[in-house]
Amino acid sequence: MRMRTHMARSGDRPRSSMLRTCALVIAGAAALIAGGCRREEPVALAPVARPVKILTVGAESSLDVREYPGRVSAVREAAVAFEVGGRIVELPVIEGQRGTLLAKLDARDFEAKLTAAKADRDAAEADYMRFKELLDKDAVSRRDFETRQRNFEVAKSRIDIAEKALEDTVLRAPFSGRVARKLVDEFQNVRALEEVENALTAFRLEQRRRNSLRVAVAATEQTVELVDIQYRSGLTNFQNVLEAQRSLFVRQDQLAASDGQVTRNLIALYKALGGGWDPATPDVTDESPGDGGH
Repeated sequence: MRMRTHMARSGDRPRSSMLRTCALVIAGAAALIAGGCRREEPVALAPVARPVKILTVGAESSLDVREYPGRVSAVREAAVAFEVGGRIVELPVIEGQRGTLLAKLDARDFEAKLTAAKADRDAAEADYMRFKELLDKDAVSRRDFETRQRNFEVAKSRIDIAEKALEDTVLRAPFSGRVARKLVDEFQNVRALEEVENALTAFRLEQRRRNSLRVAVAATEQTVELVDIQYRSGLTNFQNVLEAQRSLFVRQDQLAASDGQVTRNLIALYKALGGGWDPATPDVTDESPGDGGH
């Protein structure tokens, strides 16, 4: 009996250790539960400054500006000039501006011619009326009457010509636009439009001829190079080389003459427009050596 009791007590030791372990686990869980249920006070944080993008509100055109290179050409363009010659007294417009009145000439001579034409018309009319009355009385021949009648018609046409010339002393724009370039200045003497047109036509024609000669010279230079290569390769004789070089020299001489003619035509155009042409003459001062004293 004692042996059994001792063994029974010895078998109770593992059970008691397990109970202790369970008690510790339960106590730890209770501590965790108690700690989890505790409310923590919030910590006050300092405000953080954050960057903000700022846009200035403006017109829509200022938000998107793009620039492109280009060239503007006019829809309509015209070169205007006086149809009569004279001295410019008014030139109100400048390059780039709009204006109906472009220039005005001194009209005193044209007004005097108009007055003289009217006087001639009045005299011719009086002579015509007198001969008409004499013709009704058979005092003059019809031939003399027709002569006076013709003189009267000519006198009236001269008034129309004088009035047209007086109107042409004022140069106005043919259509609305801007003045691109002025070729004359105020108080310059200009010539009639016919002479200007002739000078301008000659200048343009010679320019076209010079451009054609430049193309011909370039083509002849290529021909000379090809013939020279053929000669060095033994494919042609030296006579063809000489002929090609001679053609090149003729073309070059024609081009040089055309360059000079273009310059002369340009000078004539400037003179027709009323400008002068003063060749650049360098100031040369002859300094004679002084006499040396002994």
